Amino acid sequence: FNIVLKAWSNSGGGIHGAKRAEELLRMMLKLRKEHANVQPTSLTFSTAINAYSKVAPEDSATAVRRAIELLDELEGLYIPDSENINTCYNAAANVIAKSGVPNSSELILDLMNRMKNMDAVPDGMMYTSCLEASVRSGDVDGIKRGKQMLEQMIDEPHFE
Repeated sequence: FNIVLKAWSNSGGGIHGAKRAEELLRMMLKLRKEHANVQPTSLTFSTAINAYSKVAPEDSATAVRRAIELLDELEGLYIPDSENINTCYNAAANVIAKSGVPNSSELILDLMNRMKNMDAVPDGMMYTSCLEASVRSGDVDGIKRGKQMLEQMIDEPHFE
C-alpha cells in the first residue's frame, strides 16, 4: 500500500494525485477493521498528507484543509508507530508553508501546539516550515514572527 501511495504522491498529478493517495489511505483504514495486517502507519499518513504539498497554487486552500483534516483523523486513531508522529505534523506544516494561504505561519504554530498535546516535540523541520511560511507572507508582521520563531527555536532545550 505505502509504495502505491507514494507513487500517487509523487505522480505530478497535483490535486488529483493527492486525492488518489488519500483514497488509498481511506481504503487502508477501512480494511484494517477486517485485516490485522493492513495497518496505516505514520509513514502512510505523512505520505498522504505530503501529497497535498505538490498541488497547483489554485488548489492550495483545499490542500491545506485536507492536510489538517487528515491530521484530525490521525489524532483519533491508534497508529502502531506513534513514536514517528512528527513526520505527519511536519508533512502538514510543509503543505501549509508551500501553500501561501493567509495566516499560514499561525496555522503552523497551531500545529506545534497540537503536537504537544500528542506528546510530540516540534523539531527543526517544523520550525523551518514555520519560518518559510512567515517569510513567504511578505509582510512585516510575518517577518517579525519568523524572527520570534528563530529565537524560540534557539531557546528550546532539545535544540543544542
